[in-house]
Amino acid sequence: MVALPVRIIIERKLNKLTEDQLNEVLVRIEEIESHDSEDYDETRDLTIGFIHGATDAGQRTKDILQAEFGVKKDS
Repeated sequence: MVALPVRIIIERKLNKLTEDQLNEVLVRIEEIESHDSEDYDETRDLTIGFIHGATDAGQRTKDILQAEFGVKKDS
């Protein structure tokens, strides 16, 4: 048995609803959309800049240890 994509399941269920029920669904969808955009705060997003930076973390770590603690760097 193949699982149907969520969109198709939702479309089928929406087709069975009355106009009043559809209006309720629309209100809830709009609440979800506005809730997502209101809660998002770019300044608190830890994933921004996560991938930026030195591409060789191991080498950078060795450089920091050597500079800060005098740890011998393996060449």
